[in-house]
Amino acid sequence: MGRLARVALVIGAAAAAYGARLWRENSAGKDVWATATDDLPEDADGVEPAPED
Repeated sequence: MGRLARVALVIGAAAAAYGARLWRENSAGKDVWATATDDLPEDADGVEPAPED
């Protein structure tokens, strides 16, 4: 295996590890946002809609 191929392999492996870490962090963040509105009331009685521009 040539030197350039080794460098490319190391860079590719580092990029894959970094991407996997970001994907895990993003998945955890989605779980937080998915439950963020669970305690809010379902109905909007007494709430006025925002004015239209």
